[in-house]
Amino acid sequence: SLDALTTVAINAGNVTTITSSTLDSINTLYASSGFSGLGDQAITASDTGSIAASTITTIASANSSGSLNVSAAGTITGTAAEIIASFADSTVTEAADVALTVNNSGTATLSQARSINALTTGIVTATLADTRVSDLLDGSSGLTETGGSNAYTITIGTADAEITAANLTSVNGLTTVAVDATNVTQITGTVAATNTVYTAGDNSQISGLGNEAVVISGESSNTLSDASTLNTLDSNTTGTVNAGSLTTIQGALSDLLTAYASNGITGLGNEAIKLTDTSVSVTDLNTLDSYTSGTINASTITDISGAVLALTAAYSSQGITNLGTNIVLTDTISSTS
Repeated sequence: SLDALTTVAINAGNVTTITSSTLDSINTLYASSGFSGLGDQAITASDTGSIAASTITTIASANSSGSLNVSAAGTITGTAAEIIASFADSTVTEAADVALTVNNSGTATLSQARSINALTTGIVTATLADTRVSDLLDGSSGLTETGGSNAYTITIGTADAEITAANLTSVNGLTTVAVDATNVTQITGTVAATNTVYTAGDNSQISGLGNEAVVISGESSNTLSDASTLNTLDSNTTGTVNAGSLTTIQGALSDLLTAYASNGITGLGNEAIKLTDTSVSVTDLNTLDSYTSGTINASTITDISGAVLALTAAYSSQGITNLGTNIVLTDTISSTS
């Protein structure tokens, strides 16, 4: 380099523009004691890849009467504070859509993440410091996000071990990185909303799920319209599914029998039932009748088969209403002469 050719400081006071150089090379130039007269140049860095926020700030400080254009760079990296500081200097020009990456060695607070997201239309990558879910989702001071494009690493903290399905889904919508839900011990919500959470887990959007207790809450009129979805929820977790809030369940007889027989579902036993089958075995119908003290509405059933004693029990039960009249007997009738 020119600096190496002499032991005397080179006067660069007449230099007005510096281009076609990488940011690191420019930093080396301004840090060298072999040059004088620098500090008011129009600098354009040639980097198109990743550059360090701290280097931007160092050069901008040394060239405080000039300008620094780093708009060709695709990514700016550093601590959250370094990235914010690099944008605070009015002499620096960054690309409007530059990607901003907080180094893996550090985290970003909620406030810092909001600030960084406002600096670019590009992707923000950061590990968020432990933050309450209610703060992340706050409409006025929470995490700002457009379409879930940012790559935030979010861990649900122990303070939110009991979380609603709706909130967990909302947090998932803030990031392209899998939300760590290992600390979650209980999920509360409708059956559909909670199954949505587990579907996200199956799709690697939420990690650490599979052993949570589930509390069903918020079903319209406390009615579950499809018993099969309750069985799906039961299969999604080894924890207990508390269905005590349900007052009515609708569905196929086979799905209802599966739900009532499950050791993983609690709180059932007094629900009204509305069957959707058209044809059933009376044995299965009587088994369902034994599971609940609520009324079983069998109005959709047109065909019912079984033995005389079982049929008699079904038709005489006060717990079964609106049974059809097309009966198929399964008893074997023998005659003697």
